[in-house]
Amino acid sequence: MVSNFGELQKTVSLIGAKLGAPKSMLLVRESSPEDGTPHVEFKSEGFEYVSSERGYEKGDRFI
Repeated sequence: MVSNFGELQKTVSLIGAKLGAPKSMLLVRESSPEDGTPHVEFKSEGFEYVSSERGYEKGDRFI
């Protein structure tokens, strides 16, 4: 499992390249522009994939 943002971005980029995905689809964000675009938050017990829009936040935890 990845333990920091840099490792996660590298892993996503490697897998995306193997799949032939465009680089524009492989950007992992550290913070939300508050438009519903998802971002990643690292926690002590893992990380969360979070979407935030107009003050409402929804997250899915990965350990």
